[in-house]
Amino acid sequence: MISVSVYGGTYHKEDWLKDHRLSSSFACATIAFFLYLCGGLAILIMSYQGENKVEVVYIPENEEPRPNSSLPSHYLWLAKRPIKTPKYWTKFDNSKRIDEWISENPSSLVHLVPASTKETSAIDKLVQRTWKEDLVGVGRDAKGIDPLVYKKLHVIKVERVENAPLFEKYAENRAKLFRKVGNGVLFNKLEQTVKAKRGKIITASEAILLRDVYPAVNEYYLFHGTPVEIVDAIVTQGLDARLNKRGMFGPAVYAAESSTKSDSYADSQQSRDIKSEKKMILLRMLLGEMFVLNSKEVFQRPPCKTCRNDRCSDRSHDQAGNWFYDSVVVDGPWNFREFLVYELNMCYPEYVITYKRI
Repeated sequence: MISVSVYGGTYHKEDWLKDHRLSSSFACATIAFFLYLCGGLAILIMSYQGENKVEVVYIPENEEPRPNSSLPSHYLWLAKRPIKTPKYWTKFDNSKRIDEWISENPSSLVHLVPASTKETSAIDKLVQRTWKEDLVGVGRDAKGIDPLVYKKLHVIKVERVENAPLFEKYAENRAKLFRKVGNGVLFNKLEQTVKAKRGKIITASEAILLRDVYPAVNEYYLFHGTPVEIVDAIVTQGLDARLNKRGMFGPAVYAAESSTKSDSYADSQQSRDIKSEKKMILLRMLLGEMFVLNSKEVFQRPPCKTCRNDRCSDRSHDQAGNWFYDSVVVDGPWNFREFLVYELNMCYPEYVITYKRI
């Protein structure tokens, strides 16, 4: 904490009234006080001690969020800014804060909205571009698919999930990462990570899907496959890692950059079919600082950045609030990369894709 002491002195009101002028001691005290006050304010603005860091952010009144900004001050502003929905949402538009929408519409807070023509086209392209025909039916999770003999997916429709309470929680987690960037933490891209083997994340391609996505915190759209009967629960409640008891790398929310990988989870291995409509989620995921895993390990949460132990309790490993990684990326001897977050609301299911195998 920074304290400012005020110069004190003894003044004689009677002498001042009698002489109708300031005494020399009063004048000196006044000057000293103002000099000391200015110095204290300067120190307050420029200094910090541990958690008592003072953030001074000047942002013009007409400032708008800029996903590709490189200015730390912009991310501090974003961290403090009232949460609003994405500008392209229609049921809960950007004209109000999200908490205002929630308080005004307590009984109608979740909507499935038809995606725009441009959104649908971009997502269809993403599905087709990330499709790996040579890997259809390959791998443990794709058991039962090979006999179906299909070569691609046909996108029937795309719906946008406008869930105000769920997005608010997601945006709160994103704001925590904004604050880290604003305070000087730089998150490496996956392709800049030594242990990464396959380069850039391939879903970051369609411009219309990058309107409200922030590369500085490694926010990406990724696919999540799930049976049709589970989709409604995901739309209303979000994805909860605590419900995943069988994950190969621990209880996390799993996502993929390939639609082929996610399609293998669209139905159970015992009841595969080519006739019925399937669904897939295109979700946003906050990867932040990624731990890249090249071999099989099971984590209960992302590991410590110092000892690589997910159960670390050594406070000396806490690097100014950056103790643990934010996510795990599986990039090893498997057919596909996988992206894992373990905390609640580190991902948001924004689009539901309805498709058929053909």
